[in-house]
Amino acid sequence: MQVYNMQDKYIVNVKCVFCGSNSFELPYEGYQPELHEMIKCSNCGNANYFEAARKVAIQKTVEVIEEDVHKEIVKMFKKSGFKVK
Repeated sequence: MQVYNMQDKYIVNVKCVFCGSNSFELPYEGYQPELHEMIKCSNCGNANYFEAARKVAIQKTVEVIEEDVHKEIVKMFKKSGFKVK
């Protein structure tokens, strides 16, 4: 039995819910906002609720990972001689 090891790294990018930018005004580099904080978009100036923007970003990243895993499983089955729709 062969175990597949995915080499891809996934990065979660928090984006502004208003304009889609991933650039925010933070007090200093490396600052990690608390979940209850509002963060200001550098592009459009709107305030975003960090927890909501973070949840959306994580959900989208999980969807991408699910798609990638599905593709890899299909590839593995096809390589083993199975017909996959």
